[in-house]
Amino acid sequence: MANGKKVAELRREIDKIDEQIFNSILKRTEISGKILEIKKPGNLPERYPDREKETLGHKRALARQCNLPANAIENIFKLLIKISLEREGIS
Repeated sequence: MANGKKVAELRREIDKIDEQIFNSILKRTEISGKILEIKKPGNLPERYPDREKETLGHKRALARQCNLPANAIENIFKLLIKISLEREGIS
């Protein structure tokens, strides 16, 4: 039964981390929204493909350094970008 308790404890730890991830995603989208608010009056482009490409490349490099699957990490960050864009009504 000790192993079952340890597994339950570790799952609770994962749940806490998941909540932190969720809160970080929310904060990220809020900051993205603030950036868009700054861009609109100045007629600046809503999207910067070069910035997105640079960001994704950096995350891939970090993933490789940490021995994580670079494609999966890149996909996570593509999804984060998509979430921010959709929240602001940008395609």
